[in-house]
Amino acid sequence: MRGQSALELVILLVLSLLIFLLFLISIAPFENSINLERKKILAKEMLMSAAAELDSAVIAGDGYERRLTIPARLRDNTNFTLLADSETQSLMIIWGEGGALGMKVLVSNVSGQFTHGPTVMRNVQGTIVIEEA
Repeated sequence: MRGQSALELVILLVLSLLIFLLFLISIAPFENSINLERKKILAKEMLMSAAAELDSAVIAGDGYERRLTIPARLRDNTNFTLLADSETQSLMIIWGEGGALGMKVLVSNVSGQFTHGPTVMRNVQGTIVIEEA
């Protein structure tokens, strides 16, 4: 009797582990898509913040100067790069492995690029100058 009870317990444990394993396998694609969406949201947040700074420099006019700090990574520790393009009047963020977003900005003339760490942004006669502080 004891042997049969122990065997039934082992069978129940194996079945429950199998069900748990199938659950984990089936949920993995959803977890990946959630992680990608989270990275996109964090990147968009950074992009909107940088775009607001550029637009403020344009609106304030000549003589505007602001010191800001661009973090080295997004909040989830993902590397990123901010690129300002005068030709298309846009700001673009590239992050991780192939993620990218763009946004239109008011500025039509940008000199320099955003760098991680302390940065100075100036409006010099309509040209937005971005340089390391």
